[in-house]
Amino acid sequence: MAQRAVTTTRAITGFHLDEEGNRVTTAGGPAGRRGHFCQRPAERTVIWQTAGHRRAESRGTIMKTPLELAETSLALTKAGDRDGWLALFEDDAVVQDPVGPSPTDPSGQGHRGIEAIAEFHDSVISGLESFDYTIERSYTGGDEVALVVSFQITSAGGSMDMDLVNIYQRSPNGKLASLRSFWDGSRQGQG
Repeated sequence: MAQRAVTTTRAITGFHLDEEGNRVTTAGGPAGRRGHFCQRPAERTVIWQTAGHRRAESRGTIMKTPLELAETSLALTKAGDRDGWLALFEDDAVVQDPVGPSPTDPSGQGHRGIEAIAEFHDSVISGLESFDYTIERSYTGGDEVALVVSFQITSAGGSMDMDLVNIYQRSPNGKLASLRSFWDGSRQGQG
């Protein structure tokens, strides 16, 4: 009988991406087993390895859920994987971080298209010395997910903690159509 892997929001801080971009976690496995879980997005193959036993299960062509895209986006940001992060987006995607006018987006219309998103990454995200996060809650509706998140950031200007809401929209192709980040600086002080 094939074993099914279940991803819950409790497991989100228990994974990392390996050198090939596979999602790996040591959270509980099928039927309560503990081990290493590796999900290979390209083949949609799930591998469980416990006590020297290795099991692979093909799951066919399944698009990532909005929550999986959101979790992967944050994990790639934490890992400093620019190319992996950019690969999550559609060519015509939009990133609004924050939503509304800001120093990096004076018009408030967002960074539209993969080139503008890459420029945003290079001018804002790449300058971070460290980035960590805690997903406090998630709410999924259709092709979107809203995450209530706390960021812990260190950059040349010091460290800061931020509370925010990120809304991720999945395209019909299973990639990110948009990322909208809502934050107002209410807890954007020194950590």
